[in-house]
Amino acid sequence: MRYEIGDLAWTAQSIDPPAQPQQDLATLIGDPRLKLLINQALENNPDIGIASARVERARAELVGIRSQSLPNVTADAGIGREFSRASGKTLDFGVKSLRLDASWNPDLFGRVRAKGDAGRSRSAAATWELQVVRQMVEAEVARAWVQRATLKRRLQIYDAVIARSEEMERIVRVRQRAGAATRVELGLQSIRVLELRERQKTLERNLDQTRTTLARLTGSPAPGFQAEDPLPSDLKIPDIALPAPRILLANRPDISAAEELINAADGDARAARAAFFPSFNLSFVGMIEALTGQPSTQSLSLGSSLLTPIFNRGSLKRDLAVARADQLEAAETFRKTVLAALVEVEDLMRERSLNQDRRTIIDKITAESQLTATLGKAQYLEGEEDLRTLIDAEELRSDAEEAGVLLWQEQMLTQIGLYQAIGKR
Repeated sequence: MRYEIGDLAWTAQSIDPPAQPQQDLATLIGDPRLKLLINQALENNPDIGIASARVERARAELVGIRSQSLPNVTADAGIGREFSRASGKTLDFGVKSLRLDASWNPDLFGRVRAKGDAGRSRSAAATWELQVVRQMVEAEVARAWVQRATLKRRLQIYDAVIARSEEMERIVRVRQRAGAATRVELGLQSIRVLELRERQKTLERNLDQTRTTLARLTGSPAPGFQAEDPLPSDLKIPDIALPAPRILLANRPDISAAEELINAADGDARAARAAFFPSFNLSFVGMIEALTGQPSTQSLSLGSSLLTPIFNRGSLKRDLAVARADQLEAAETFRKTVLAALVEVEDLMRERSLNQDRRTIIDKITAESQLTATLGKAQYLEGEEDLRTLIDAEELRSDAEEAGVLLWQEQMLTQIGLYQAIGKR
């Protein structure tokens, strides 16, 4: 089953996509330390381990279904004992036997075959779902790494802002002693320094939380886990080649998994319909009795379970109704997955376009705020501006610098989201 969307195109077109094939995420970001973390996560992440176990379970169930179409062979060997008055022996082990049974269900109405088709589809769906989890873990590690770089840069900005604010606090204190500034002005500047230090502590806490997040994603114990401190300058915003919508639907592993579940539900429905027909069983029985003088015997029988479809019809109807409902649910789940994929990429493309426009605006705000803060400090020292104006100018400068870093983070997270949404097979 495929969801046809024709020549539908994205509303927000791709912006200078690279011509080369899509690389792995760490290579696109350009940080070998991130690549090591992602490789560690792909090997040790518990969610990947759980998804891998589900694949093994689905494959084991498929083997069990396939075995139902094979002949069933059993053998029994026995040794008997009896009291013999004629021989005068209390025990006589002369009675020995070997029994061989073989049976086979020819599956005339395709019930076992349908169950096998369903099992193969479920096994394929579990494999695709494993791929979904692997891509999710890869993206989550990259997001945590980007957040760590953002927080580290914001802490650097706060270090510089605090240093400037402490310098200004010393200047105001000197001016206050000289009578050129009031105690209120000194208090305002001291409060500003304390507020900046409190915000800095919050950022330090958030930075450490990215460390523990990376520990969890890589399957490592959080106590003692060490993570390096990247900076935005160490990373590059990846270029993501956006495929056409029809190609996207063919590449997404979650869509492939949903499609396989439709096939599995179809197999279940066919098996439920075949259960209304009688099942036939061919069996061969052989008996060999040794050391007793008895000849070996063989027999071939054909069995047919006619009574079960007749007297168990209510239960069979229920099973068929459930299978049909599962078919409808699987189809709607597939449709929902397809629509969600299109919405996800459409939103990310729009966000990427808006972020580029915001970058131009924030760069202008940052340049203007830096100039304003520099002029405000000079005018305050010359007595042309009051301290409140200088504090406002400094806040605008720090806010603009921090906004630039946060926008970089949004740009990075958008591209990581696009990488994950494209669903590289």
